Amino acid sequence: MDVRRLRSFVAVARAGTYSAAARQLHLSQPALWKQVQALERELGVRLFERHGRRVRATWEGRQLLERCDALVRAADELSALAGELRAGRTGLVTVSCLPPHVARFLAGVLAEFRPKNPGIAVRLREPAGGDPLADLAAGAADLAVGTGRSDGRDSFVLYRVRTVVVSPPKHRLARRTQLDVSELRGEPLLLAPAGFRSRVQLEAACGAAGFEPLIVHESSSPAALLALAQAGMGLAVLSDDALPPRRAQPRSLLVRAGAALADEVRMYARPGSSRAPAVEAFLAEARLAARRERA
Repeated sequence: MDVRRLRSFVAVARAGTYSAAARQLHLSQPALWKQVQALERELGVRLFERHGRRVRATWEGRQLLERCDALVRAADELSALAGELRAGRTGLVTVSCLPPHVARFLAGVLAEFRPKNPGIAVRLREPAGGDPLADLAAGAADLAVGTGRSDGRDSFVLYRVRTVVVSPPKHRLARRTQLDVSELRGEPLLLAPAGFRSRVQLEAACGAAGFEPLIVHESSSPAALLALAQAGMGLAVLSDDALPPRRAQPRSLLVRAGAALADEVRMYARPGSSRAPAVEAFLAEARLAARRERA
């Protein structure tokens, strides 16, 4: 059903004359009359009857008026919403990420983004399988934060993350600012579960050094690993973006043959042609924050 015809009917019914309604709608009277006539043919009922120089809705017209008015308002609201979406002033952005990414980077981005874009909601989603890029590939997120190279995907670097060791306070290695992975041979280790970045890098480095790590406990909670290290249960190996500031928790940079075990944390997006304006707005804010981070 043509919304223009409904709008013409409502305008004439409210104004009481074709001339007044035509002025409101910026139409000529003949064009407005044709719109009403076309709606009458479409509905199969007579909508107006004349009373002198004015017109009045028939009984059938009065029954239809409120519903037509509601449809016109809904169409106007839909058009306005579409305009807001096109302009990037409203919408929903879903970002798949892990807790360290929020603490280290995304919380600051949100603090800058929200006042500038009050109509855009940003939802942070922690992936069930621990892989933000899987959420992006599955369409469950608009953006993803993860480690690694771009691999041809649309992405940019947010910050660098390093693997570090937190030792018990009285451990012989506790005051070292840097540790070679070979020095962990035979040491009881507290690690994140298999698949986590710090665990993958450590196991690869240990393998290259010719030994297997002695794992005494694993947990996805950095707080739990730190508490166990504080209690003297072993050396906690974690990514530094999962840790509190250095002054609150001393740590040693883990290296292999003089090179730090480090990686890039990147923000990944779908190809540009498929991104909503709200997503583009959030990406722009994240890029600004990443440039400040690297400055």
